[in-house]
Amino acid sequence: MFKLTVRHTKNVANIKRLNIFKQEITKYRTMDMDELKFEYVEVKTEYEHKKNVLTLFVISVSLAVLMNIWDKFLGFMEAAWKYSAALVDNNIDVATTSFFIAVIIAASITIIVLIVLLEWSKELKKMRRDLTIIENILEERTP
Repeated sequence: MFKLTVRHTKNVANIKRLNIFKQEITKYRTMDMDELKFEYVEVKTEYEHKKNVLTLFVISVSLAVLMNIWDKFLGFMEAAWKYSAALVDNNIDVATTSFFIAVIIAASITIIVLIVLLEWSKELKKMRRDLTIIENILEERTP
């Protein structure tokens, strides 16, 4: 029963995607040649730009990791620990609070970076799909 439900759900999703694909093909086929070429140039230019920005972003994040950005995080934790050790009372509270704040900040930054990467990847995938559709239609029209 479960396999049937999963298969049915996949079929429904594929049918929706096929309908969207057919609508996009119809949209591009109804354009005259100049409009289609213009759309191709626009999508291709935007695709290449976003791909370059994504590459630069990934390189920047990689460099930040390689440059040991976590050293700053650990330095903050060490300073918080020294500060809490200097206080006679509530030293555990200061250390745990500092640790939780640092973990929340690190986790938030990591999640934001991952969300940005995933969104850009989805946009690039859609743009690459549009480019492929337009290229196929252009091939159909050229003798």
